Amino acid sequence: MGIGPYEAFLALDWLGPLKRIQTMGRLSPAGVDNFAIFQTEHERGMAQLHTGIDLLSRGDALLSGPRGYALIHANWWNPTRAAIHYVDGRTIELHEPYTAGGFNYETAHFCDLIRNGFRESPVIPRTLSLGMASLLEEARKSLGVHFAGEHTTNNPRKR
Repeated sequence: MGIGPYEAFLALDWLGPLKRIQTMGRLSPAGVDNFAIFQTEHERGMAQLHTGIDLLSRGDALLSGPRGYALIHANWWNPTRAAIHYVDGRTIELHEPYTAGGFNYETAHFCDLIRNGFRESPVIPRTLSLGMASLLEEARKSLGVHFAGEHTTNNPRKR
């Protein structure tokens, strides 16, 4: 629930609204979701995503399509490099240095929205935010993660 939104955003942003999800994972003895893997189906494709606080992963993202694939190099959530590989053999390399730790872009965008009187971002619309919340809610329930004060009869573990 802490770092899963990054993966959810990537899948929903690139592939569209969620149609269905399968989730597996591992909870700590306290009921914290230490690791989760998601297989999702969207309007424009499928995704395999993983997130975890107790593992080391490569940190890149691979987006595949019928005419090629894009590789966003580590750390994909704050990348400086990407490569697009076409089925005909062409490759396009992208390099875009970023400043600070990345949240500066989000903060600047948020401040611009407020200054200009917008109630919704044209970059990340409300529907995308709600889609992320829905995907994560379905995944956490499937894993058996429960929050304090949440009524459940299936799993006595509380978070």
